[in-house]
Amino acid sequence: MRVKQRLIGLSLILIVSIAVLVVVIVVLNQFVFHPPEQPKAQAVEVDIGKYGKYVVETGDITTDLKDNHYVLLNLTIMTDSKKAQETLSEGLFIVKREVIGVLSEMSSDQLSTESGVSEMERAVQKRLETYLPEGKVILVVTTKKVIQ
Repeated sequence: MRVKQRLIGLSLILIVSIAVLVVVIVVLNQFVFHPPEQPKAQAVEVDIGKYGKYVVETGDITTDLKDNHYVLLNLTIMTDSKKAQETLSEGLFIVKREVIGVLSEMSSDQLSTESGVSEMERAVQKRLETYLPEGKVILVVTTKKVIQ
């Protein structure tokens, strides 16, 4: 009788161990060997021929980042209309202030990556849109970036 109880206990332990091993293998296979793909930033489709003439250049902007590094930056801002372009050109000091505001919240590590630059460009675009009663910002492109 005792031998039979031991065999049943050993069988249960063996079955539970195999089940745990299978779960571990499935989890490892799912997340370690074949990790889920990160969604890539969607490419913005812009008709350069149509909107390429409504462009504002910021010129060089130098400012400090959150982690006490400095960045030299130049942005090209594409708008959808002549009126929006004129508004941003006339208020270039506001454009630069908004760019500096976004950069002051970023670190050099963030700005060193493509996703960080894209995040900064989207944040600048969003901030500038609040100044445009007519038209909108289609695209913000970093044309120069030096981090020190």
